[in-house]
Amino acid sequence: MLSKAATTFVALKDVLRHKPLVTLSLGAFFTSLVGGIVNLLLTIHVYDISGSSPLAVSALFLVTFMPNLIVAPLFSGIADKYNRRIVLAVGGTLRALCCLLLAFNHNIAVSFILAFVITSIAAVMKPARYAKAAELVSDSKLSVLNSVLSFMINAAGIASGALAGLLTNFNSSAAFAVAAFGSLIAASLDGCYSHEEHNSKRTVDSHNDFRESHSISFWVKLKRIISSTNIRLKNVLGLIKKERLLAALSIVVLALWFGLGLQETLLVVFTRTVLHAPNSVYGYLNTIGSIGALIGAALAAPFSSNTRSAIKSLPMSLIASGIAFCAFALSGQSLIFAFCSFFVFSLFYTIANVIEELLEQVLSPNEYRASVMSTIGAVGTVGYLIGGSLTGWLSDLVGPTNTAILAAASLIGAGIFAGLTMIRHRVEKV
Repeated sequence: MLSKAATTFVALKDVLRHKPLVTLSLGAFFTSLVGGIVNLLLTIHVYDISGSSPLAVSALFLVTFMPNLIVAPLFSGIADKYNRRIVLAVGGTLRALCCLLLAFNHNIAVSFILAFVITSIAAVMKPARYAKAAELVSDSKLSVLNSVLSFMINAAGIASGALAGLLTNFNSSAAFAVAAFGSLIAASLDGCYSHEEHNSKRTVDSHNDFRESHSISFWVKLKRIISSTNIRLKNVLGLIKKERLLAALSIVVLALWFGLGLQETLLVVFTRTVLHAPNSVYGYLNTIGSIGALIGAALAAPFSSNTRSAIKSLPMSLIASGIAFCAFALSGQSLIFAFCSFFVFSLFYTIANVIEELLEQVLSPNEYRASVMSTIGAVGTVGYLIGGSLTGWLSDLVGPTNTAILAAASLIGAGIFAGLTMIRHRVEKV
């Protein structure tokens, strides 16, 4: 274990010395920071302009989840066809423009449209970033870079809550303007070194497409886009079905996100009815969870130094996170026990998440990497929506404690399935 830690530390120093990797990581931080701020501000903004309607907030939740389910699988091929740095930079710039439009908008329908566009951009940018990461480094350093990216994203998640809280002291126009500025910073960081890191085949193809586009009509272009998207989606689904590990990973992600959907929507109910604690404890639990996630992101690299160790570590981290959440479910009214078990859950869950994303990167061919990641992400979104939508019904039917145990069982089941199906399979890429 010490030798793995030493190897990881050397790889980390190498990653931090490489400016393109640093800018990609900083871009992830600012992108996630702005994403967190915009999500919170949008919720408040929609609640205010709808006349304090809870239904409007629920509708916003659905609007912001649909892109992960629909837009990402259909349009992530853009990041496989064109320069991924340019895709990230353009996405950040477009999001900044949407934030500026939100700053001057007071119409709820327009707010929903802009929310959909912003989350659609984010849905395409995430697989593009991780596909770019896999393109820049070897498999031996990819786990370290993934840990850095996850650390940045979780750190931004903590900071975004505090910044959003500060920005609520100003009017919504000023708050969204700040978010737009942050998005432009992210775009400039993501666009760095784009001329040095292009994939020559994708660039030549895109230039040819651009020249050819001037000589054909709009409807022919649209027909070609729909046809190529359909072919790419079929190829991606065929690839996932053919590659056993990717197919198994899709099922693992479905169960993993089902449990997460139950956990996140249940937490506030569990805090009030089982822990019998005030709302402030709900906030403290989220903070403790964020700290656990940060540490988990830092610890993930030694557990996934190569594909074989990642496959072995994924089931163990999933089962450990499930056991920890089961302990949280059985904590009764002991706040100390609840805090400790939730911290451990968040730590191991993040380790599992980082490893799972690494396997998606390593097992996908470069020309389909972003598309594969977004398709598996869509499977996870389905699980999350099912888990989240069942929380209220299950809480009433079997109680919050048993619902939490079900979420834990989902994680443990995902770990057992991963152990039975993935470890036995020979990995040719090791």
